[in-house]
Amino acid sequence: MGDVCWAKHGPSGNIDVAVKKIENIWFEDEETRRVARELNLLRAMAPHPNMVKLLDVRLPEGTDVRGLAKDPASFWEEGFFDTVYLVFEFIPTDAGKLFHSELHLVQLQVKSIVYNLLQGIAHMHAVDVIHRDIKLANVLVDPESC
Repeated sequence: MGDVCWAKHGPSGNIDVAVKKIENIWFEDEETRRVARELNLLRAMAPHPNMVKLLDVRLPEGTDVRGLAKDPASFWEEGFFDTVYLVFEFIPTDAGKLFHSELHLVQLQVKSIVYNLLQGIAHMHAVDVIHRDIKLANVLVDPESC
């Protein structure tokens, strides 16, 4: 759901961020619900040291949302936004890429990654969230801190 790219944080210019672009959010009811669910889950799980941090939600430049609450039908007007950008803290790699790389991990590093993963899952369960797609590609890792 959405394309992710690396960027520099606009206001400061010195913070690496990951930007997830989600298009056509109003095109299908299921996509609209999926975006709302993702935002609600991120809010419910934050802040936690083992969860990626959502830093900002941005709309396309020039989007005017004033009066939207008074006139929800304006979603469908020509030129209204259909894209959102979720700005996350940047985590350099995922466990799948890390484990398949040439980098040699010592046992303590592997234990640290697994421990942090289990801490994150325990936190999700504590706030009544069950992750339905736990896989190496969804476990973000900073090789410098493990």
